[in-house]
Amino acid sequence: MPRLRPFSRVMLGAGLTLLPLLVFAQDDAGGLRMTLDLSQRFETSDNLALDPTSAGRTTQATTNLSFGLMSETRTQRLAVDVSGALRFADGPGTSSNGFTDPQFGLSYTRTAATARLSFNASLREDDLEFLRPLEDFLNPDGSIDLPDDLADLTGTGTRRNTSADLALNWGDGGPLGFGISAGINDLNYIQSSAGLIDSRRTTLGANVKLRLDPATDLSLGLRQSHFTDDAGDDSDTLGFDAAITRARPNGSISATFLAEDSGDGTRLGLSFGRSLDLPRGSLSATLGVGRSAAGKTYATGNLALRQDLPRGQFTASLQRGFSAGSNDSETVVTSLALAYNQSLTPLTSFGVTLRHGDSTQTVTGISTRNTALSASITHALTEDWGLTAGYTQSFRDEDGVGNASSGTAFLTLDRDFSLRF
Repeated sequence: MPRLRPFSRVMLGAGLTLLPLLVFAQDDAGGLRMTLDLSQRFETSDNLALDPTSAGRTTQATTNLSFGLMSETRTQRLAVDVSGALRFADGPGTSSNGFTDPQFGLSYTRTAATARLSFNASLREDDLEFLRPLEDFLNPDGSIDLPDDLADLTGTGTRRNTSADLALNWGDGGPLGFGISAGINDLNYIQSSAGLIDSRRTTLGANVKLRLDPATDLSLGLRQSHFTDDAGDDSDTLGFDAAITRARPNGSISATFLAEDSGDGTRLGLSFGRSLDLPRGSLSATLGVGRSAAGKTYATGNLALRQDLPRGQFTASLQRGFSAGSNDSETVVTSLALAYNQSLTPLTSFGVTLRHGDSTQTVTGISTRNTALSASITHALTEDWGLTAGYTQSFRDEDGVGNASSGTAFLTLDRDFSLRF
């Protein structure tokens, strides 16, 4: 049995320490829920590293295990999640067999009649040799949240991301509300073959929300962030945003303005949005224009669509906006996620997904593009056991480096356990 890394032992100890808190948080209105997810994945890829010239085929077997505890009452919610993988791979340059990719997450929310306190913390390690930039950075709603260091995720080594944020809001539901927040994000690279640089970002924010009439809200926000890295970069950014939202019988309309002052210049943005409740789904969209700190103008916006079908579902997510980028260099990020699922029989379903991410530096124009097209068939062996087989074709196009593609065939067996006390 492989020995746990020090970071992994810390996660395990944190989970055991928080268990009494989870039990204590219960009352007659809630309970303690435990989940355990186990999956075994076999896959083979003809260019795992997505290099312009493939070094050869890589075959791997990965056992993924995740464990969660959640306690929820009328006023509190406390959740702890721990996961990791046991990987054995055979291919060019593979050197990280054993326990890998540990993750730890903690979230706590407490609500009162007109106030809300929330805290989130996470620790995550990813093996750069096996990191899939698009698949590994999906939000729960299926949209892609591209990391600032997307263009740097190459070579070997470990990417460790530690983050925490705290927010307090009061006056919820009233004519006047306030909020304050603070956060920290620490990014470390361990034994990176590409010489990636560690960085840290801290943020502070405050906001005011005014109820102009029963259907119209105005919010004003002010935020400040400080960035530093081990290469000596040190910068501060001050931002302001204003948004007005008006509720409609079938959704809402909104307008947003933002301004940010950084060491590279002033960034401006203006957008208009509309959300709709559809008979069998939902649609929200914003369209705007932004001026980068480098003085260039870009179209911005987002689109989120969910449509329930007679025997399936279709979802689409499109986002385009500004990002800090690695080393605090301004980038324009575009992400697209499409997913279609169709039930073939009561036990079998078919799914296809398309994901695309584009990160472009506004000063140099250098762009990194990642695309992945995947198709899979899932069959329920029992009520709790599932079998999935599929194929993914991935592409990477990086200016100055070249084009790369990779085909991956995979087979996954998974089992979910859930207990409530």
